[in-house]
Amino acid sequence: TKIDFMRLRKPVLILMLVIAVASVGVIVGKGFNYALEFTGGTLVQTSFQKTVDVDQVREQLAKAGFENAQVQNARGGNEVMIRLQAREQHN
Repeated sequence: TKIDFMRLRKPVLILMLVIAVASVGVIVGKGFNYALEFTGGTLVQTSFQKTVDVDQVREQLAKAGFENAQVQNARGGNEVMIRLQAREQHN
């Protein structure tokens, strides 16, 4: 080929280093968000006849003892996905 790849090695190396440093910075800053497969727990997807407020669902779950439940809308406003962490069992 007639492309001088060796001439481009320094700019490409600099670009790769910038991307690597930025990636490490994001990982250190935000951390990992492990999915249920790694942390354990349950995913519940439920639908309602009417549009539901996510904050109300969170309140009701907190009252029931699920303070760390992650609630988000799915498919419009009448479906909700709820992620519950596994509870520690006491004997």
